[in-house]
This record gives sequence, structure tokens and C-alpha cells, in this order.
Amino acid sequence: MQFEHKRKHVGTSIDCYMKQYGISWEKAEEEIKIMALDSWKSLNQELMTRDHSFAFPIVMRFLNLSRVVKVLYKDTDIFTHPELMKHHVVSLFLNRISI
Repeated sequence: MQFEHKRKHVGTSIDCYMKQYGISWEKAEEEIKIMALDSWKSLNQELMTRDHSFAFPIVMRFLNLSRVVKVLYKDTDIFTHPELMKHHVVSLFLNRISI
């Protein structure tokens, strides 16, 4: 994420969190990771219950969006570096799955 500081644009979520709570980059990054993990737990809990708080198709859309975001941003910002996304696109649209 340090790459973001070399470009001129609006701040990152970590920058905003640091400013709001007056904490270091490392502490902000760790707390945001914890929030993301807690969100995954909440989403998984919602999927495992019979009586959903939301309609099941909506829950599935949140799950799929979360999966995409995890692929795009987990280790590096693939959205900013589209050349790193090539493998995923090829896997989805060009490689056949034998059944």
C-alpha cells in the first residue's frame, strides 16, 4: 500500500483511519485487517443461518462482491496493476473446465 503514497490522488483508507484515530500506519493497517476478518465472519454466519436477515440472493451478491475484492486487493492492488489480473481473466473466460 505504500505505492499509493507515490501517486497524487486522494488518501487511502489507511490514511483516513490514521488521521481519524491518531495512530501509526502499521496499527491502522492491522485494525483494518481485523475489521475485514470480522466482516468475513459476519457474512459467513449469515450464510449459515436458516433465517437470513436479508433475502438470500442479496446475501449471495455480498458474498460474491467480497470474493472479488479479496482477489483484487489481498496481496497487491491488482486493479491498479491490470497486468497482474491477466491470469484471473484467462482462468475465468478461456480455460475450459472438464466435467
